Amino acid sequence: MNAAPAPVLVGLDLSATSELAVDWGAAEAVLRGCALELVHVAPPTPLPAVVVTDADHPAAYGDIPPPTLPHARCEAVGTRVRHAHPSLDVVVRVVPGSDPARTLVEESRHACVAALGARGLGALRGMVLGSVSKAVTEHAHAPVVVVRHAASTTIPDQRVVVGVDGSEVSAPALRFAFEEARRRRVGITAVHTWQPDIRTPSAEWWPEDPIRGEMDERAVASESLAGFREEFPDVDVRVHVAQRDAIAELVKLSSGAGLLVVGSRGRGPVASAVLGSVSAAVLRKAHCPVAVVHPDGTAPTGDSAGTATRAGSA
Repeated sequence: MNAAPAPVLVGLDLSATSELAVDWGAAEAVLRGCALELVHVAPPTPLPAVVVTDADHPAAYGDIPPPTLPHARCEAVGTRVRHAHPSLDVVVRVVPGSDPARTLVEESRHACVAALGARGLGALRGMVLGSVSKAVTEHAHAPVVVVRHAASTTIPDQRVVVGVDGSEVSAPALRFAFEEARRRRVGITAVHTWQPDIRTPSAEWWPEDPIRGEMDERAVASESLAGFREEFPDVDVRVHVAQRDAIAELVKLSSGAGLLVVGSRGRGPVASAVLGSVSAAVLRKAHCPVAVVHPDGTAPTGDSAGTATRAGSA
């Protein structure tokens, strides 16, 4: 008897972007044919008698005991999802814990993918990327999708955009992107950027040949994609090569995408970062959900970063 497929995990903090992550996770679970687990991490001690009902209007708990309200609100979210997706197995769990990030990282061990909103409640509301989302993205045991904006519903061809840097550690991100594109029946736009290699054989500066440089970089991108094109012949692939900043190019293309996929590692001076500068920046700036896939397909090793760039830029 085959074991049930791993579920899609959504960290539920009852904020607006958390609700977006719930909707993304539900759609993903339907595509994968697996269960959806909504997990809310509640402090083990009673909370102050205040709950944030929206971004700007806190309301009193009133006569409802604080420990019961998160359960009721989480169950209400689960009920909404069940009504929208009657065939989907939806599990709602309120887990005690004082460290939401650590708890969600542990919960991700049994998930196929984890989805989070980009911002949280309380002090985190003012942050572009909440500390919980950042910590889970860096340390989760599954690919993490951070949802700050819902994917556009007006663009007919919502492709999967993926960063390609020509390194072996980018292969898991490419695989994730191809699998997502096949599930969604859309194409892939593979983005490869580079910066000019300025050489100084003498006191003068000698820029590289831009035409030759682009040919070389297109060859790098094509080589990285070759095996995946053979494995996923039904996925339309477009290669986008540009002598530009990787962050700017990925953010620009994300405005017409259904999902942006990046690796957590790259090349150059950011190799000591846990989450690379490119990955971190697109999480803050992208116009669609962003998936971060680590070098082994799950969690980072903590010694590199970035995506979609070459020549020491990340």
